[in-house]
Amino acid sequence: MKIKNYKLKLSLVIVSSILTLLILGSIGFFILKIKLKLGRF
Repeated sequence: MKIKNYKLKLSLVIVSSILTLLILGSIGFFILKIKLKLGRF
């Protein structure tokens, strides 16, 4: 039971970290796009 609970917590941590990375990456990409657009004009 303890091992199962540990695995569940571990998977939750991995999923949340991946989601955070994806969100940060998309925000960074969006900011980069805006900077490139502003730099051209």
